[in-house]
Amino acid sequence: MNLESFNETSHNLSTVFIFLFYRKLNTIDYSFMLIITIGGWIFASMWAVSYRFEQK
Repeated sequence: MNLESFNETSHNLSTVFIFLFYRKLNTIDYSFMLIITIGGWIFASMWAVSYRFEQK
């Protein structure tokens, strides 16, 4: 499997994912949005804590 076909496959998969994501966004699935928000908040707080420890 060469690199070009791999890039094309990954590009197609990401396009499908984005399409599904926007369809999800249009129907406004609140639980989905909540999971994304909470996940992002936890990730950001963990990153901030690790960054602070590295600064010391």
